[in-house]
Amino acid sequence: MKGKNKKALEEFRDFSIQQINAMVNLVRGDLNKLQRNAMGALITIDVHAREVVDTLVKVRVDNVTDFDWTSRLRYYWEPVEDAEEMDAFARQTNTRF
Repeated sequence: MKGKNKKALEEFRDFSIQQINAMVNLVRGDLNKLQRNAMGALITIDVHAREVVDTLVKVRVDNVTDFDWTSRLRYYWEPVEDAEEMDAFARQTNTRF
């Protein structure tokens, strides 16, 4: 199981790099000011996320219980109890917001 998790993390890093490159190509095109600003913000967020994933790969995180994973602020869409809706939650270590 651990090998699969490590491979998945490496595959996500590769996907992330491709996605960032595609967004950079969009910014080089014909965008209005609002679109360019939005893409700049998205690229910044994704570059940070890629750097986090790079770190997780380098320290060989391969399990969801590894401290290097649980210590990160992570966002999840989860079902709302007794409803058909989804809600966003942030988690870090044993905390859920």
